[in-house]
Order: sequence, then C-alpha cells, then structure tokens
Amino acid sequence: MAADPQRSWRPREVATALGIHNTASFATQMSPWAAEGLLQKISYGTYMLADSSRSTS
Repeated sequence: MAADPQRSWRPREVATALGIHNTASFATQMSPWAAEGLLQKISYGTYMLADSSRSTS
C-alpha cells in the first residue's frame, strides 16, 4: 500500500499480498484500522492509506 498510496485496495488484495489465508477475518480487521485513522475507508470494502501528510503531533 505504501508503494502506491493513492491507489484503492480491496481487503482480499492486501491479504493475498501479505500471505494471509483467512481473507474474511482480515477484511473485518481493516474496519477498526480505518476508525483509528491508519486507513481511509473510501467505499464499501475499499480502503487506501490514510493521508500521510497529516501531522501526528
């Protein structure tokens, strides 16, 4: 995801790239990461990296 931060990703794509076989469980985990601000949920089942230009201080 970091190599192409403007690209949208489906959970299955990310799970496959990471070698995770339980894609449904991984997809469920992506939603809390979006709530924490690590990812942006741009539509149902589609995520992208959160804006890395935001200040974290």
